[in-house]
Amino acid sequence: MKKILLIKFMLCLCIVTTAVFARSNDKTQPMKIEADSVSIDEKKGESHYQGNVVFKQGTIELSADQVIIYSNQKRQIFRVKATGSPSKFKQLPDGSKDFIYGESNNMDYMVAKEKLFLTNNALVKQGKNIFKSQKIEFDSHHSKLVAGEKSSNKSRVQVILQPVLKEK
Repeated sequence: MKKILLIKFMLCLCIVTTAVFARSNDKTQPMKIEADSVSIDEKKGESHYQGNVVFKQGTIELSADQVIIYSNQKRQIFRVKATGSPSKFKQLPDGSKDFIYGESNNMDYMVAKEKLFLTNNALVKQGKNIFKSQKIEFDSHHSKLVAGEKSSNKSRVQVILQPVLKEK
């Protein structure tokens, strides 16, 4: 019984983690950003978007109170930070009919490493599968999801996994 539950859990983790940034053409689509205000400092490579920020690129959607986009001298984005109460994202992975939804008060995406860090009231959902924790880390390059903190006694990770139904 434990082995079956472990297999189901690992299958769901693989579905969620490989899919978070897996939409093959999202990164090639134009970015559309709306906000109440924007401040761009090209020397620092920082763009600050304030107030009801909505970011769209392909199937990716991000909404937050504030978004900071960091870019290098070649104007390539290497980091995106979002804060809100909560900040929210969604994306439709390749080959899936279910969007992945996520929310937390703080999001930090490291582009080159393909890692997304969600902290403070983090939640990730795909279909009816749900992960809740104060901290969730996605490493899409290595297909890993890590939730919770070993050193924290404050909160526990909550996972809801739906059973995999046999096809008829």
